[in-house]
Amino acid sequence: MQDINNLLYYYETNLNEYIYTMFYSGLDKSSYKEIAIILKQLKYLKGLGIYSSEIETLSIDFYRVYKSIEKTIMPITLKDEIIRTGSLLHMVFTNNECDKIKMYSDASVMFSCQFHKEKTPSFGVTDSIGACFCFGCGTSLNIIDYVMEYENLSYQEAVQLLSRIYMININNNMVEENSKQVTKYRNVLLSNEFNELLIKLNDRIIRREKDSKETLSSKLAKEKISHNFETIQRVRQQEYKDFVPDKNKQKKLRFEIPTFN
Repeated sequence: MQDINNLLYYYETNLNEYIYTMFYSGLDKSSYKEIAIILKQLKYLKGLGIYSSEIETLSIDFYRVYKSIEKTIMPITLKDEIIRTGSLLHMVFTNNECDKIKMYSDASVMFSCQFHKEKTPSFGVTDSIGACFCFGCGTSLNIIDYVMEYENLSYQEAVQLLSRIYMININNNMVEENSKQVTKYRNVLLSNEFNELLIKLNDRIIRREKDSKETLSSKLAKEKISHNFETIQRVRQQEYKDFVPDKNKQKKLRFEIPTFN
């Protein structure tokens, strides 16, 4: 138990050092990578079930610093934009042919795998992190990988299709607005069935939070669900969004120390 206490103290000290640096010399890309590793370590520790409340609080605090660095200095690529705007849950739901859909964790959904035959659903989709994993065949994909595999497309073709589905303006998009694939995915995105699934997921998170406090995973899940509703509304209104790469980001995240007269 003393080892765990020392470990918590180590992470708390690390967090304070990052916050101190953020106000003085500033945090850079190396800090971003370091915190990403820390978040993975904290996720592992939480899985052990020891001091889960304290670890969850640390995770949320580290995540806030992580996202602040990301927004300030990390350039946004087209791949990032598609993963952020798109919904892997929507893509898998569109192609689902089995009535068995099970919710698990904070906002993950278990489908029957679309890449091998199985009797019991084992294809887990976690939309908040844009990832899916099949516990049966081991398939692990993000939204671009999924479209490449399921639709048998190249990377460039998958990017163009997803950009068209979610109405992201990119140069030289060869996918037609009213193509069969775009129509298939758009129809489900705007359907009552998908809307109801998002509502059920959100309601489930809220119910779970009544029994315990907000966790990092539930926070991310609610943010993604909210973003999905915004995307649905934008697509329904046929509003394209422009993709502009962030090439002129700052080199460091540094907050000014307030002065008091």
